[in-house]
Amino acid sequence: MAEIILSPDQEEAYNTIARWFANGGCVTPKQKNPHLLTFAGYAGCGKSTCISLLAKEFGSAIRFAFCALSGKAASVLGKLLQDQGIKFGEDNHYCGTIHSLIYQPLENDKGEVIYWIKKDLLDCDIIVIDEASMISQDIFNDLCSYGKDILAVGDHGQLPPIEGNFSLMKDPDIKLEKIHRQAEDNPIINLSMQIREHGQIPHGYKSNDKVNIIAKPSYINLLQNSFQGNKSPRELLDTAVLCYKNATRNNLNTIIRKVIFGAFSPVPLTNDLVICLRNNKNKKIPLYNGYRGYTAGVTREEGDFYCSRIKFPYEGITTHEIDMCRYQFGFPKTFSSFDELEKFGMQIVHWSEAGYLFDYGYALTVHKSQGSQFNNVILFNERPAPVSADNYRRWIYTAATRASDKLTIVL
Repeated sequence: MAEIILSPDQEEAYNTIARWFANGGCVTPKQKNPHLLTFAGYAGCGKSTCISLLAKEFGSAIRFAFCALSGKAASVLGKLLQDQGIKFGEDNHYCGTIHSLIYQPLENDKGEVIYWIKKDLLDCDIIVIDEASMISQDIFNDLCSYGKDILAVGDHGQLPPIEGNFSLMKDPDIKLEKIHRQAEDNPIINLSMQIREHGQIPHGYKSNDKVNIIAKPSYINLLQNSFQGNKSPRELLDTAVLCYKNATRNNLNTIIRKVIFGAFSPVPLTNDLVICLRNNKNKKIPLYNGYRGYTAGVTREEGDFYCSRIKFPYEGITTHEIDMCRYQFGFPKTFSSFDELEKFGMQIVHWSEAGYLFDYGYALTVHKSQGSQFNNVILFNERPAPVSADNYRRWIYTAATRASDKLTIVL
């Protein structure tokens, strides 16, 4: 295992977090909560390197729960930690989703999960949240309810969370802003640096082995090449088409589904990718906003609902047959009021009566993609008129840093 040498700013961050681990309590002058330390850094600055070395240093004295909202983010973090010899399992540290950390399944006599219940206790000393810029207020409150110290790690250059004004990365206690020398050689990281500097993709940017720039008239061929060929749902989940506007998202989902299935279907089909649009913590299957999975096909159309089982491979969850609100599929935005549902004839008095809110999950807005990472990202560069320069900078930076291997930008 090659020795990792920290840069001066990384070493300073490392030492600050190490003091907090060892002593507890505030370690920076502006830290407001002694039980919460926020650690931010741009992509390529070495946040994960610091965390993996800290875990290696303190792993025999502290039991960590490393978690992220999405299963993909948790798996990426887990690989980095395992590369440093960190072990996970019953007698070791935890690494996985927030869902699996705080909920436990209840099974019937056939071994089927019929309910998830919130755990009373967590067997860890410190919770480390990765991709913390995605964490909403209610999820953070759930984690705080266990009384554990929390280290929140994220990227302060990204967009704020989807819901509300809460953001763990708004004013972090520790910041890394210098890109590590090795990371500069990654074209995706290098482009993200230029985006932060210029507020947009630099004029005349040249394609390379990681980043490809194409003209808009070529996008149909691009989608065909990306989605044709009897790919498995797991392969499809490794590609995300990102955009800004919901109208663009709906149009792209329609095109992609035609490419995959050969014809348009108004009903979700077997292995159709779907995305959860609203937290559902109070239901039998607690699912979080942004989870992507695939259906087993609609087994029943019952009134206002499509009924189907859904598998979330990265989160390690397979639902029983759940009721998905049929009117949400293809609707321009996530339902936020009962009045919107009443236009479709639904008379409800509580959100639990609306069913699970899902839509097709091939194309998604950049806001929904936060907290996850994909091998292949196709970005439709668009900037609606009201979007400020700072918001656009954060939007396109967030989009670019969702790609781990290949980024294609449609201009």
